[in-house]
Amino acid sequence: MKVMILVLSLVVTACSSVPLNEAGRSVRTVRTTPTGCKYIGPVSGSANEDYKNPAEHMINQIKNDAAKLGANTVEITSTAPYSMIAEAYSCQ
Repeated sequence: MKVMILVLSLVVTACSSVPLNEAGRSVRTVRTTPTGCKYIGPVSGSANEDYKNPAEHMINQIKNDAAKLGANTVEITSTAPYSMIAEAYSCQ
């Protein structure tokens, strides 16, 4: 019985999106390259078909990682079914 509970909890965890952390919540997403901002660098997110919402998972990864780098803005520059690439910026 304990093994079954462990397996079920791992399956549920694997299908859940990465949560947006507090710092990631402050990162905004823009559609065009922001002006007057300092370029920080590229960030990316990936998922697979096991996620309930792969896009949300990838965007949360991108925002969390951008925040770790000191960015507060990201521009999504490339998307594929299970990967996204963005450019991170620090804007005033």
